Amino acid sequence: MKFLISIILLSLTSVCASAQTDSLMVEKHDSLRNDTTLLPNCYADNDSTRNDSVPDDFYAVKDLDTDDYDPVIYELPTVLDSIFHFRQSLGQLPDSVKSSAYLKYNVNVLKRNLTMFFVPKVDVLISGTRRTLGESINKVTFYEGDKTDSKVLLNSYTLSRSGARNVPSLINYLTPYIYNRTIFKSYIFSPFHRTNRSLYRYKLKMLGSWAELSFKPKIKNPQLIKGKALINPANGQVLTTTFKCDFRMYKLQFNIQMNDGTEPLADPNGEAVAALLPKRCNIEAYMRFLWNKIDIKYENTYEPDINLPDTISNTRDRKAMSQLRPYPLTEEEEELYQKYDSLQQKQRQEAQEMAGKKKKLTMKRIWNDYGKQLFRTHTAELGNADLRLNPLIDPMQLLHSSTKGFIYRIKTRAVVRLGENAALTFAPNGAYNFRRKRCYYELPLSWEFNTQKNAHIQMNMYNTDPISNTGIKYEVKKVKDKDAIEFDSLNLEYYHNMRLVFDFQYSFRPWNQFNVGANFYRRSPMHKGYINKEGNIEKTNFTFAPFVEWTQRLWEKGPTLNINYEQGIMNVMGSTNSYGKQETDITWKLPLKKLRTVSLRLGGGCYIFNNRNRFLDFNKFRDNNLQDTWNDKWTSDFQLIDRRWYNASDFYIRNNVTYESPLMLASWLPVVGRHVRMERVYVNNLVVEDFHPYTELGYGFATKAFSFAAYTSFMNGKYNSIGCRFSLEFYTSHY
Repeated sequence: MKFLISIILLSLTSVCASAQTDSLMVEKHDSLRNDTTLLPNCYADNDSTRNDSVPDDFYAVKDLDTDDYDPVIYELPTVLDSIFHFRQSLGQLPDSVKSSAYLKYNVNVLKRNLTMFFVPKVDVLISGTRRTLGESINKVTFYEGDKTDSKVLLNSYTLSRSGARNVPSLINYLTPYIYNRTIFKSYIFSPFHRTNRSLYRYKLKMLGSWAELSFKPKIKNPQLIKGKALINPANGQVLTTTFKCDFRMYKLQFNIQMNDGTEPLADPNGEAVAALLPKRCNIEAYMRFLWNKIDIKYENTYEPDINLPDTISNTRDRKAMSQLRPYPLTEEEEELYQKYDSLQQKQRQEAQEMAGKKKKLTMKRIWNDYGKQLFRTHTAELGNADLRLNPLIDPMQLLHSSTKGFIYRIKTRAVVRLGENAALTFAPNGAYNFRRKRCYYELPLSWEFNTQKNAHIQMNMYNTDPISNTGIKYEVKKVKDKDAIEFDSLNLEYYHNMRLVFDFQYSFRPWNQFNVGANFYRRSPMHKGYINKEGNIEKTNFTFAPFVEWTQRLWEKGPTLNINYEQGIMNVMGSTNSYGKQETDITWKLPLKKLRTVSLRLGGGCYIFNNRNRFLDFNKFRDNNLQDTWNDKWTSDFQLIDRRWYNASDFYIRNNVTYESPLMLASWLPVVGRHVRMERVYVNNLVVEDFHPYTELGYGFATKAFSFAAYTSFMNGKYNSIGCRFSLEFYTSHY
């Protein structure tokens, strides 16, 4: 309880820090009202806000002269209709185009303390220099919709190679799609899209032949933004725009100059696309968390004239960068490189002096060599192999529920590429339940030999909670009041449950999938020497069970149907169980407008030919202790049911419905609504042999600090229990 209270106090502290950052951003945003950098040169009265290192045309809209147009007074509805129709006015667009981009970032650590170790991508700044400079030249591919792929060709920075990989990355935010429904993928409702018009208030101000459009949200919500844009009212094209938003624990201020259409991308197919994409995107990021203060500035410029061969990949070369960067560094940035060179020379001299000498084992050395590594994400590239290990100590992987207690999870992944169409993947997962004092693991090893057909051979070994034999079914029948049953009072014996799966998978078409393989079960008594009802000492049970599975997407973006049949066979490889088990599952993530989603799951299963089977253990109806693939950690999962009910019936019918929206209930409340990122409503129903139905109703919400959900359950129409779940979300994205 004390731990939970401390977590809540930590969350409140982060909210207060966020409020402090909010006030800083409000001051920053209010200053934009008098900022003329959004206007063409003919309207700029002063240049005091300009950066001398940036080309003059950054603050200008090229080839736009007010003398070319007759002054026309446009009404707000007319301008909005032109903006909303601008994307369609360009006609058919290519599926993808390519361009080169120059990125520069400056990191300034104003204050820091040990709590920075819990901030991913920032812990590398806990010691050493407080100022960091980095540059890169990237090859960017823009796809129809909102997908962008970026490949680093050339880079230069004032950190070690491993440190540079862990600098906070906003690469997905450097290419905003302002004309889409969301500016970034599943994030930020664009004020320039017709479907979001009801979410914003607009104000128009004519500036000669151009128009300044101000927009602000009707309610304060992290998915809505406040800012202004310079518009060409004749065709609705956005020329420049500025706004602010949140990203994890950061407050972001965007200053964007769009392509004016006169400079297409390097790709010859990009003439029409150029008008939809930014030419330059500057981001100012601020983090204020637990007395840590970090400022980061990104400058991203798309330059068609930068030509580098695609054979170059992630090459560190400052000399080449100095020749290719589109504009010079400032004097302060040049000094950062000089200080970095001096520091590197000093470290090399110290290394030479210490060569051959025995290093003393000090606490500082232990901390630097081992202690810091516990808090960091480790990645490595060794030829064709990629390795990723999440931090061993990461509060974001700690979950709490009233039924399970605290659970800590960890995940790793290693990939060896065996060619363009093949790969070997090992992705172990682990979890520890502090209340049950039990470790859970999953060790999937997969050889993918045909990527186009999603064909692979996989071996997976994992364990579950201890299960009882079929005796639990008959013991439960003796209890009259099922909703008040106490499993610990029943005369049950439990078994350690481990499963080894061999699986061959192949997709004949993109919308279907065929699996065939075998399950090997090993169930050993938790108490050695246990004497069963027949008077025999209970031994370890083995089961050999081949299976066949078919997965079919019913239509494009429609529900997915999964049918699985498993047959236990006796006297094969020591198998002592014979049964047939069939399960059917239908899942569907149905995306709606305005980032709303309905997650549906309907399924059922049963045992047949069950006379010589000693265990009831379903594949798709069991307690999930490892990570899943739904939008949040709790979708499609029963929260309050006792885990032993999963093995007490030879059939089940279930349905799970989750509705999520960033603008539901709490979002409309004053003060509170500005912190709520996503809200969810849960409805879970279950029918098994001894109760029909079991129902759970829940409501949850996610902020940038934590996620919380409360549930209540009903069994056979009667109230059963109430509970909640809680997890930290300081640095994870909810979208």
